[in-house]
Amino acid sequence: MGKYVYGPILSRRYGWSLGIDVMPKLKTCTFNCVYCELGKTSTKGYASLNFRVEMPPKFKEEFTEELQAKLVEHASYIRAITFGYNGEPTLNKNLDIILDITRKLRYEAGIEKVPITILTNSSTLGDPSVRKVLLNFDIVIAKLDGGTQEILQYVNRPHYSIPPFDGIVNNLCLLKKEMKTDTKLYIQTLLYKVNPPTSIKSNARGDNVVAIASAINKIQPDQVHVYSVAREPAEPSVIKVSKLELIELSDLMANNVDRSIDIYYFP
Repeated sequence: MGKYVYGPILSRRYGWSLGIDVMPKLKTCTFNCVYCELGKTSTKGYASLNFRVEMPPKFKEEFTEELQAKLVEHASYIRAITFGYNGEPTLNKNLDIILDITRKLRYEAGIEKVPITILTNSSTLGDPSVRKVLLNFDIVIAKLDGGTQEILQYVNRPHYSIPPFDGIVNNLCLLKKEMKTDTKLYIQTLLYKVNPPTSIKSNARGDNVVAIASAINKIQPDQVHVYSVAREPAEPSVIKVSKLELIELSDLMANNVDRSIDIYYFP
């Protein structure tokens, strides 16, 4: 993995995806999700809503050189370029600059139809400047693992500055309304079970899926992706949902969504 660019890696959503990591080497996030494959968010990396990462001097030159080299080597089979990895990418103050460089180099590599996507935990979308930058991505993949404030708290363990569940849903609605027709919003829901004895609670429950479906009816995203744990989680008691259970829960969600939205499951 380079300083800013990693992969391509095989993504469950897109196939071979080139990753852009715009965060410091210390995981920096507004959430401390029980299932996070990067481990627990440290006290130092646990960020407030208003925290912003400053990029180092000469980052534009370093990032440009690194991404150019990756595109020359891998452009023929890359199916997506994805921002995300070591925390919440919208905390980066220079996200717009990094996106502009990526779009330019994508064009020069002759792969302008390969989508540039971003993974966000949806916590910062109340900031108009964040939404403005996100409107220039081809696809925004936004997290929604719980359908109530209670489930949000025990699954994602958000920083105290993060808006409540209803505020997060309202901000997702705002983002969707502001999007151009060629920009897509996908909702990403991770479901997991637990191995007792543990104080961690499962979110792979019918009532949670129905509650998420209710939020989806308000947000009206273009797609919903339902998946489970694929790598070692932050909390050792968290375990993967079986393929059959994932199908059943995805079907339950589809049956409670009141409009035509593509719902995909990724075992």
